[in-house]
Amino acid sequence: MLRRPAAHGLGSAARDAVEAGPWIGFILANTVAAPIVVGHLFLLSSTATAGLVQRTVVIACLVSALQALRGHRLTAVEGPAGLWLSVMAALAQVSLGDPHRLLTTLAEFRLALMCTGVVLAALSFFGAVSYLQRLFTDRVMAVYLILLSVQLGSVFVPQAVVADGRLNGITLARSGVVILVTVLLATRGSRRLRSLSLLAGLVVGWLLAVAFGASRIGAVPAGIALPAWGLSFNLGVVVTCIFAGLVNTSNTVATVRAVSQASATVDTPVEATPRLFDRTNLVTAVGNTVAGLAGSLGLISLSSSAGVVRLTRSSRRAPFLAGCLTTAAVAAAPPTAGVLASIPASVAAASLLVTTVPLMVLGLENLRPRARPDLQHVRVAVPLLLGLAIFSVPVSTFQGTPGILRLLLGNGLVVGVIVAIALDRIPAARGLPPS
Repeated sequence: MLRRPAAHGLGSAARDAVEAGPWIGFILANTVAAPIVVGHLFLLSSTATAGLVQRTVVIACLVSALQALRGHRLTAVEGPAGLWLSVMAALAQVSLGDPHRLLTTLAEFRLALMCTGVVLAALSFFGAVSYLQRLFTDRVMAVYLILLSVQLGSVFVPQAVVADGRLNGITLARSGVVILVTVLLATRGSRRLRSLSLLAGLVVGWLLAVAFGASRIGAVPAGIALPAWGLSFNLGVVVTCIFAGLVNTSNTVATVRAVSQASATVDTPVEATPRLFDRTNLVTAVGNTVAGLAGSLGLISLSSSAGVVRLTRSSRRAPFLAGCLTTAAVAAAPPTAGVLASIPASVAAASLLVTTVPLMVLGLENLRPRARPDLQHVRVAVPLLLGLAIFSVPVSTFQGTPGILRLLLGNGLVVGVIVAIALDRIPAARGLPPS
């Protein structure tokens, strides 16, 4: 398939600059909100939150560029993963609001993310990830996506409507506007506006916050620096993060297929092979190791990048790389980091709340009718019921259990996925055909 000719009247550099615009907006929309929410969850100062935003955006851009050059070689952005955010939310709940304990938890997560990156890099290097991904069937992924959307929703909804510990009408109205603008542009806007719907919602919410005095630019970091919370080892956090990392590898298949299919409509298609998946996971693993070392959020390839490819009708890497490097340079500037971090957590949470809806939809779509619907119902209903039940159990219930069990058993998402994998395998071991 031949590549599309350059746009009439535009030189190569000018064309790259024009096509880089949507990528810059997409990267900012998908990397800024998550660290702001995490900063609020862990009671970080404005300076610490600005640093977290700065490091997350810069590392996400650099890893995205590395993927395009040495990984899957597609135009797909690496951004903060929903599962990593849910793990951090669960860890914040275990800390019970103690500021000192919250910083210790961040230090534990930082080292655990580094360990996860090393383990997954080794598995990817030896080609083992392709085999492990066979555990994540459509049924298991349905349980994972539904529980993930519920857990994220339980984090985002309170942050989107609560101010100073109670329901606030202005905060609720502002979050409603963010959601409305994002949804309307995503569903009714032009093709160009659709790719910028998340960014537009964030900007509108931030401007409303500025207008009502709810957003102020605080102290900004002097430059890119390591976080103040250091490193700390906790076996339970390490095991939880490694499990989360293994679950996240299943998303690589969806991203590579989605972006390669979008690319095939405008450029030479890319053949998705097990070796390509292992190479992609290897780069993501290295990126997460660096993210842990730098003290930023965990990353994953975003399948929604396919939407930008369809929008621009180009999968050329030059504008994608230009967008990544430009965004990294902008975010690295301390004043810019301070401005980005001034977006209120309620606005960021409302924006992220919209992104949880497709997760729930995907989970429900994975529940396709099978030859043995009775077995399917049991193997889906049991882990979903267990996971949802654990979500409703107070965190203090697990305080008396050992650390590793407390973190695993107290996380409904982890328990649900483990039970789903077990139930998915047991019938096959008894000689029954998978439903």
